[in-house]
Amino acid sequence: MGIKGAEGLNDREIEALIAGGARVVVFSYCISVIIITFRRSATVLVRSGSSTLAAGMPYTLISLFFGWWGFPFGLIFTPIALVQNLGGGKDVTGQLRAAVNTSPRAPGLPAPGRQVVVPWSNGQLYTGTVLEARGDRVYVRFANGHEEWVPNQHVRAAP
Repeated sequence: MGIKGAEGLNDREIEALIAGGARVVVFSYCISVIIITFRRSATVLVRSGSSTLAAGMPYTLISLFFGWWGFPFGLIFTPIALVQNLGGGKDVTGQLRAAVNTSPRAPGLPAPGRQVVVPWSNGQLYTGTVLEARGDRVYVRFANGHEEWVPNQHVRAAP
């Protein structure tokens, strides 16, 4: 997920901003073209002391001017986006913190870059590369490109 206003920041820097009062907020917007309506959202880092109303204003204006023109969904989605944005958006700071989980890597977890094997529910063993390890979880990129957090106890060193 791309967070507007957090470009170039790492997890620890984002966590420090959040600890200082910043919030991560999702704003909705819609754009309509006759019978087609596109409903989208943007995730924005609203820094401490900044207004969520001001941060959401570009998305509110997009919906206000370009959302109504699609029938029937423009007439449905535009008011929803306007109410959500004018209400301050949807605060997802807690969800982001839980997903990032900035706890340090526990001793014994495989280091990033290490090749591992993970048994799957179908009984097969799948190889992958550790991208990150935190708490009791390991983030693995499997050979097919799929990436997923896996409990540490399921991860084995590759032969």
